[in-house]
Amino acid sequence: MIFGVLELFLLHPEQLNSDWPPAVQELTMEFSDLFAKPTGLPPPRSHFHTIPFLPGAQSFKLRPYQYSPAQKDEIEQQVQELLKQGMIQESSSPFASLVLLVEKKTGEWRLCVDYKRLNALTIKNSYPMPIMEEFLDELAGAIWFSSLDLRSGYHQILVLPDDISKTAFQIHRGHYEYKVMPYGVTGGPATFHPVMNCVLAPLLRKCVVVFIDDILIYSKSWEEHLQHIRAVFVLLQQH
Repeated sequence: MIFGVLELFLLHPEQLNSDWPPAVQELTMEFSDLFAKPTGLPPPRSHFHTIPFLPGAQSFKLRPYQYSPAQKDEIEQQVQELLKQGMIQESSSPFASLVLLVEKKTGEWRLCVDYKRLNALTIKNSYPMPIMEEFLDELAGAIWFSSLDLRSGYHQILVLPDDISKTAFQIHRGHYEYKVMPYGVTGGPATFHPVMNCVLAPLLRKCVVVFIDDILIYSKSWEEHLQHIRAVFVLLQQH
């Protein structure tokens, strides 16, 4: 939904609602590349995700959990998809976190890495996250709102090359590491939010508020709202 030509994405294609006002449908069609499924690595942005260690931190390797044959099949399938997209690569890192399969509400499985051990060794990012009450103050007088949600937001940020090895995880057959920011690492929101602020800086506090990967466009009139949506789309397309 925001950076790179096809790198950040706003809404899932199935969310392009035929009940939307025609003018909004026209805008989504005009900027349809923003709604395409992400493929490949994102470009370098204003921030990389870094994993600075506390003094004396040591590497670790945790043994993979035991999985059923069906779970192993699912893990292998998802790992192969991540490899195909270039988001992960084979690893010889001295680190290895555990992998979990978490069931979604839809019944599908999400591959998650348990980074609790890594996070305990990481210096916490002190970036100040925004306060919701301050957001509400910005909306005074607005009567039109549109919300946008990034698809695979964290995966739109590259990991600093020197820290890639720290993201390593081990499954029943293979050792891999992330080239993009994985979910579950400490400091993820504090890395992502400044990038969003940088991309949307020309519109912040004028017609946009942003919280991590959620964008809210607000306006005082319908005509103005269409202009604001277009302005946001233009920025996201540029990045």
